[in-house]
Amino acid sequence: MEEFTLEFEAEPLTEEQWDAICGYKPPRKRILTLAVPTYEHEYSKYPEQIRVSFADGHTAVYDMRVDQPHPMIVENIKIIRKWKQGYVNQPQRRRRNRT
Repeated sequence: MEEFTLEFEAEPLTEEQWDAICGYKPPRKRILTLAVPTYEHEYSKYPEQIRVSFADGHTAVYDMRVDQPHPMIVENIKIIRKWKQGYVNQPQRRRRNRT
């Protein structure tokens, strides 16, 4: 298999060109390159929060959106927890008839 390399010279992008590529329109602020992740648990695969700094000095914290159960499911869980645990229909102890 042959390897090819392509070399070309290009001028670096201007701030306006870079902003147009990244989608920064006039009311939007440039995001600094470093975002700080926050993991709440050792077993977290993705960060629960990310702190992002902007070029104008402001910072914003973004939280991960987690789907919560429907309120009816929460009510059903409360009802189920009130039920007796174990097998309920146990037969009565056998007694010896003494006559």
